[in-house]
Amino acid sequence: MGFLEQPHTSAGRIPSDSGFKYYVERLMPHIRPSDSEAMRIISKLDFNEGDRRRVLKQGCDALAAVTGNAAVATTPSSPDAVIEGIRLLPLTDRTAMVVVMTSSGTFKSRIAKLSDSMDYRTAELFYNACTASFIGKKADSVTVADIQSAAVSLGEASIASAPLIVCMYDALRETVKSDVIIGGRENLMKNPLMRQRAAELTELFDDTQSLYEVLRTRPKEGLAVRIGRENRVPCLENTAVATTVYSAENGENGLIGVVCPMKTDYSHLLPLVSFTGEAVSKILNDMKGRA
Repeated sequence: MGFLEQPHTSAGRIPSDSGFKYYVERLMPHIRPSDSEAMRIISKLDFNEGDRRRVLKQGCDALAAVTGNAAVATTPSSPDAVIEGIRLLPLTDRTAMVVVMTSSGTFKSRIAKLSDSMDYRTAELFYNACTASFIGKKADSVTVADIQSAAVSLGEASIASAPLIVCMYDALRETVKSDVIIGGRENLMKNPLMRQRAAELTELFDDTQSLYEVLRTRPKEGLAVRIGRENRVPCLENTAVATTVYSAENGENGLIGVVCPMKTDYSHLLPLVSFTGEAVSKILNDMKGRA
């Protein structure tokens, strides 16, 4: 059935990635965090904190300290955010700021450098094309083909407006992009199985965009555990990535969890991840009431 494998001819059988996955999802009991573990996590979180990044860093540090693993979190994003506005602000004769606003309250801007002076007609055509093509669309659904179609609709002004279109797309991509926050990265080297890939793991954690790509495929709620080759990154073949979705104000959400050895006590680890996610969610949602 693929749940056991033989590493080499003279070896016995050990669980495969699929075997670990089946056990974690269907057979494993869950052990509640002890009172002392819960207090260790809570004590590292500031429930009066008003900065989301600081809350997530505190959550990562708490989870890393209690589990002995490296902890990761993605900053909040809204999968359902739609584009509410696109503004063009002239700065000089040949520069302009393009601003994109979404329903989640996110603002991103880019400065475009133009080859010629921008006249009123070009600005009006750009604004009308963007309004018709993008307002009301989900921010993460806009494709390169959509951008090309909007550029074509500008007709004779398409060449002059090309820098504006490119900057608008770059700003739009930033509105749906999350950053990665890390805690306890020194724990990566404490386990012999992780230490074998020390250089590659360090490189992955230094490249937060690549690490984000590992984390981004996630369920809409609850826990997710990706084991071994399921992570699709060579240096994570002997590891597991266990994450839970936390919620923030304005319907935004993100991930918090751990990168740990594949051979780990999942029954103890996963409830700690869930508990930390719930505590972070409470703080972030309470921020709206304090604002």
